[in-house]
Amino acid sequence: MLKLIPNPTFKAKVQIPEPGGLEHQVTIEFKHHTRDEMDRLIESDAWKASGNEIANVMSIVVGWEGIDAPFNAESVALLVQHYQLAPAHIVEAFVRNQMGAKLGN
Repeated sequence: MLKLIPNPTFKAKVQIPEPGGLEHQVTIEFKHHTRDEMDRLIESDAWKASGNEIANVMSIVVGWEGIDAPFNAESVALLVQHYQLAPAHIVEAFVRNQMGAKLGN
């Protein structure tokens, strides 16, 4: 049965590329956003500004599995410093899963 009010969080697998070509699959727990919340988030100046990767990740993520540190702003800052593409992969997975889109062949 479709719930008109979905669960407040959802989990999705995210591939985080590592220097040298390896990729690590981690599980990210995202905060569900309503349509209005998504519109405000995407249109906000903070979301669009470069250099806000930490704040952006913190605004959509509530936890993670498969990363060797607890989820908090300090750990997100370390992730962004060492894995520069991680925020883009996390945001892409969030948007794809939040909107319910499925990737196919």
